[in-house]
Amino acid sequence: MTLFRKSLATIVFGLLPFIVIGQDATVKTQSGNTDEIITAISLSEQLNEIADEFHSQFEQNPLGLDPSQNKRMMDLFRKAFDKKTLLNNVRETFQKKYNASYADSVVKWINSDSSQKVLHTKKDYFTLQGIRKRVVNKYELEQTPPSQTRKNLIDSLAKKTLAAKSKINANVVMFRSVVKAFSQLSDQRSFSDAQIENFVNNYRMQMSTQMDEEIANELLVMYHNLNNNVLRNYISFYNSEPGQWLTKTTKESIQSAFDSAANHFLESVDKIKSVK
Repeated sequence: MTLFRKSLATIVFGLLPFIVIGQDATVKTQSGNTDEIITAISLSEQLNEIADEFHSQFEQNPLGLDPSQNKRMMDLFRKAFDKKTLLNNVRETFQKKYNASYADSVVKWINSDSSQKVLHTKKDYFTLQGIRKRVVNKYELEQTPPSQTRKNLIDSLAKKTLAAKSKINANVVMFRSVVKAFSQLSDQRSFSDAQIENFVNNYRMQMSTQMDEEIANELLVMYHNLNNNVLRNYISFYNSEPGQWLTKTTKESIQSAFDSAANHFLESVDKIKSVK
């Protein structure tokens, strides 16, 4: 080995430990920021509630499947769309779409006093106490309807975060998977891919006509006790590039999580179909 090569090897191997340490630190920071963001915006709780609401509807067997088969199908649905699985898929998407500069800005925004008020209120909304409090807030809103200014503010928040679109997409993915599962398990009827997509399109149109109002009502209840100025400060962040990154990444993570869960669900249906 020449003197130059020996010197180069010495430099490379001498720097290697520091390079590895630097990479480990970057990975830890990325993972930490990702988890902090997902936890702060209560994304896991939101997805779990969406899946639970859908499960509750189709647990009633609106498609008319044999009751024992419907129970079996919905048990498989529950396993595929469980909270932990959805969260893991959300985390994977955030890691893939990670942008250090934007993520740092989001974390800084999360930890501001104004944002903390909103985020704590949102997190409480999904707790047992928060679920009970929803009834009180709904009653108060019925007695004293919100002003047009308040409604406009809530509508702005919903649009900035793509809340309605994300929820529609998640429900459409679940609906398509359940109709496909029904077609496989039913002894009475089976559907072609074209028929299934026709059902799905009708379902999407139906949801689209009501989802904006549903989301607006949900947010009015969620943030009932927060004043307009706090919400304005919170919403303004979504006009920034980091805010837009957060919105886009959140939307894509929801889509990916439900797509993945639907695939697992249909795979499990295929297995029981093969031994039926």
